[in-house]
Amino acid sequence: MRDHQPSFERESVLKHRREIDGLRALAILPVLLFHAGFKSVPGGFFGVDIFFVISGFLITGIIVNELQTLGKFSIIGFYERRARRIMPALFLVMVVMYPVGWFLLFPQQWATFSESFRWIIFFGSNYFFLGKMGYFDPNIDLNPMLHTWSLAIEEQFYVFFPLILWAMWKLFKKKFWIPILAVLAVTSLIWAQNNYAFDPTGNFYLLQYRAWELLAGAIVAIYLSRRENGAHSSQLLSLFGLGMLVYSVTKIGSDHPHPGFITLVPVLGSVLVIAFAGPGTLVNRLLSMKVFVGIGLISYSAYLWHQPIFAFFRISQLHDPHPRDFLPLIALTLVLAWLSWKFVENPFRQRKKFTRRFIFSATAIGMIAIFSFTSIAEGQSALNPRVSLSGESFKSLEARLVRNTGLGNGCDAFYENKAACVYGKNPTVLLWGDSFAMHLARGLVASHTKVSFVQQTKSACNPVFDIAQQNPSYGIPFAKTCIENTRNTFKWLQRHKNIKYVILGSPWSTVLDKSSPVYGKSGVVGPSGTYGWAQFKKTLLAIEALGVKPIVVTATPTDGQDHGTCVIRAMANKTNPSACDFAKSTDHRLKFNTRLASEAKAAGASVFWIESLICPQKVCFTVRNGSIIYRDAGHLSREGSTYLGKTYDMSKLILQAAKNG
Repeated sequence: MRDHQPSFERESVLKHRREIDGLRALAILPVLLFHAGFKSVPGGFFGVDIFFVISGFLITGIIVNELQTLGKFSIIGFYERRARRIMPALFLVMVVMYPVGWFLLFPQQWATFSESFRWIIFFGSNYFFLGKMGYFDPNIDLNPMLHTWSLAIEEQFYVFFPLILWAMWKLFKKKFWIPILAVLAVTSLIWAQNNYAFDPTGNFYLLQYRAWELLAGAIVAIYLSRRENGAHSSQLLSLFGLGMLVYSVTKIGSDHPHPGFITLVPVLGSVLVIAFAGPGTLVNRLLSMKVFVGIGLISYSAYLWHQPIFAFFRISQLHDPHPRDFLPLIALTLVLAWLSWKFVENPFRQRKKFTRRFIFSATAIGMIAIFSFTSIAEGQSALNPRVSLSGESFKSLEARLVRNTGLGNGCDAFYENKAACVYGKNPTVLLWGDSFAMHLARGLVASHTKVSFVQQTKSACNPVFDIAQQNPSYGIPFAKTCIENTRNTFKWLQRHKNIKYVILGSPWSTVLDKSSPVYGKSGVVGPSGTYGWAQFKKTLLAIEALGVKPIVVTATPTDGQDHGTCVIRAMANKTNPSACDFAKSTDHRLKFNTRLASEAKAAGASVFWIESLICPQKVCFTVRNGSIIYRDAGHLSREGSTYLGKTYDMSKLILQAAKNG
């Protein structure tokens, strides 16, 4: 961040404020700790928002100073400063990390990693990652270059913003700047708050929902530019601002709409510190300490280095590392950041050493080289599959974890009549639910007891009336589609009198756990509370009223690790994959599944505990007789579902559960 994190511009035309360097340290340290997994900083990601404010402040200060002192503004000079600030360190990190990815990443990871380089150099990686994943998705920490999304936002902002300031200068000179920018900022903020429910991922990654944060810094810069003495000195307001920053990173988690009104806490906190931590204030003295200033100066490089280092470390491990395992990596990050700052960032800022022509030429050559090399390398990777330490190709190992959609990839929505989603003739069983229902289909097919069934499934859509999960990956449009899908499936069941059993599969907690954010039929988004369980019971009773027996399948046991990736990583590293097995006592879902079973039986439904197949004793197996059981942290792999069906006659056991009540 810095200048993407922008913030690290320190032009001679502006008075250097050491406390701003310290504020950068207060931004980068929570980011490092958050990405390392420390629970003490649940809002560590707000460090990026602090950087946005700093960036808007410093860059605007430079532009305004130039306009006020020279009466003009050089666009070429502006982008020269940006290139000097951003590109050398960015190129260095990319060149170092690319070969690391070649040796460590599985094909899909490699494809995303390599392609991201081409988006990064054109400052469009936020759009690239928008189409790939949400920032708070479970495996997001495994993406080495994800952090460049914020760099892209800053550079996109600075395509337009200097022109806006120049236009305001021509039209109004020094008048109306703050009101105009304030209107733009408020519009962006309200837009972000309202958009979250409809497109939470886009809300996070796109400029229009982030612009207000940079504009907040810009407004402070314009305001202070009119003061001869710079920042105010207010003990109360600067301490209050610092308190807001500390509170945001230590108390506010990712379960709030962000960016949105909640993001005002770190943004306004940053504004107060910048505006009121003048000379003589406690906050000024604190942030001006050498340790904070030093970390602040290297914070841009630290930001660039930390994510790929952390991600590659996670990828290389069989199990999720403990946060304390990242402490040496944080130290390594800071050391590399200092070296980058000392030998790359600083030299390239010196115009006597590197002319404008050299900077622009070197930047263009670097962009062309990275674009060309990554394109060629991806092609070579496809032609000559990379081989792991075990001698098996990464491609063949990864193929074993391909998404398990049951009878076919097309069975991910409601269909009135789709032959590909029907197994056998004259089906008497409906397999209904989300991806946790999908992953049962191959087990039913492989069972010795043959059962004809219809698969009606939709990913992330629990088979419960009038309720749908809400999180940063699923907004209101999805919820409405899900609820409609559920109703359509039930109407289908009403029309098909031949169905005698309904097998219901889901992780369930995403809409039934009392704290899970959900969307209800009434259009209210909030914690599920008791509503989810009431709807669960209502759904089961409605099925039974048709003379059909509902069978609730519990969610697969998990200790939270990505079991599938653990197994193929172990196989790639010539390690015994049994190291990925976990104790039954560590199953995160056991307590919830116990209540699920109780509620289902109370409503007259039967329950099938799938853990009886995966954890026959005290250990939950992730691989059996060479078959990988899990695809990820919870879903059965294709071969795992087939293995369980064939080995234990899954169909027979599920129907027995129905007959036994």
